[in-house]
Amino acid sequence: MKTARNSNHFWTEEDIIFLKEHYATSTIKYVMQKLGRSSSSIYHKAHKLHLKRIIPDDLGLTLYELSQLTNIYYGTLSKFIQNGMSYNTFTCGTQKKIILVTPEYFWEYAKDHKDSIDFSKIQPLTILPEPEWFYEYRKIEKNFRRNYSITEIHKIQYLRSKGYTCQQIAKELGRTFYSIRSAVHRYSIKKE
Repeated sequence: MKTARNSNHFWTEEDIIFLKEHYATSTIKYVMQKLGRSSSSIYHKAHKLHLKRIIPDDLGLTLYELSQLTNIYYGTLSKFIQNGMSYNTFTCGTQKKIILVTPEYFWEYAKDHKDSIDFSKIQPLTILPEPEWFYEYRKIEKNFRRNYSITEIHKIQYLRSKGYTCQQIAKELGRTFYSIRSAVHRYSIKKE
């Protein structure tokens, strides 16, 4: 998610007051939107002011934090929740509930939905503890990043012309959905 950068790189007294009032109980996404600053700027200032968040760490990561760590779009993570990914909620005062996902919940969902996640974008040692299968699956995905042969490109063009989706083509060619989607874009392959 992009926020409008605060043109004033100095923190105003109003900014600091807002940060003190909302940092402990609000999501970082909300604070970023209100202040128009990056997450690193907010974390850095909060650290300088010795501010602590009161969301218990054992409840998990907010969807925004999980998005930053996994390079998975925030909206996609919301869909994971709708599709059955387990989560916790935390309510601060009268504010709306904050959705939190533990590493265990994320990896449990990821294991059952490997085809919908591009594991090559998740850096090792970011969401601990990592399951052992993650490293194997990440290696497999990296191997799938091999270049496409002319025969494969023609096969993708043929299957697209027959109305196949990227997911169906991926199964046909033994590649990931993301690899096929990138190839369709890279080689300007359109449905006819």
